[in-house]
Amino acid sequence: MPKHNNAISQYKAAQTPKAKEEEIKKWIPFVRWVANRFALYLPTAIDIEDVISQGIIGLIKAIDSYDPTKGVKFKTYAFYRIRGTILDGFRALDWKSAGTEEKIRTLETTYSKLSEKLHRMPTEEEVINELGTTKEKFHKLLEETRTPQLISFDLSQDEDGISNEDSIASKEPGLLSVVQDEERKENLLKMLNGLPEKSRLLITLYYYEDLTYKEIAKTLDLSESRVCQLHTEIILYLKKVLKKNS
Repeated sequence: MPKHNNAISQYKAAQTPKAKEEEIKKWIPFVRWVANRFALYLPTAIDIEDVISQGIIGLIKAIDSYDPTKGVKFKTYAFYRIRGTILDGFRALDWKSAGTEEKIRTLETTYSKLSEKLHRMPTEEEVINELGTTKEKFHKLLEETRTPQLISFDLSQDEDGISNEDSIASKEPGLLSVVQDEERKENLLKMLNGLPEKSRLLITLYYYEDLTYKEIAKTLDLSESRVCQLHTEIILYLKKVLKKNS
């Protein structure tokens, strides 16, 4: 995977079809990497190759619009373009059914209530008791709401203007890009430090070490599905607390 901007700068200077084709080929592995980070969010009817195709469209847009003189790393710029194009594809899906929306509201209300009462992220057992359900039904509920929860969390970053060309110059992809001002960053860091050890490690491995769910599962000695469920629980907690502190 390309690690610097030299080739992109050379292409921008030459602007030849062949140079563009070569540049696209170099960054295809990066597109696949970004697309695969969405793989576990996908409804079963969607092929990962379709997601990669959307990502390639985003890559082409990034190559065409990238300005080396602005001091932004191309990898960072391309990440947001690729990610944004993939998310646009998700946005077009009808995953926000009435039933799903109601389940999401129930989960968010429960996490909000318990977080305010406990002043920390509630444990799985505490959420299950509050919902008056079983562990099996709770896990099923997380699976049913996982895609909307995680995607809407990403979309909220766009709504805050994070992917704006002027704001990404000093930002690498990561959870801290959810917030822009120093006070909210400090609040987020406090929340992350207050997470249970396993949850904090998951966030670090996924967002900062770029590990896949499969790799994280091996590290934490959990199943991939449990890692995904735990990730969804963390996002449910962070979404509500971030909204409160915004």
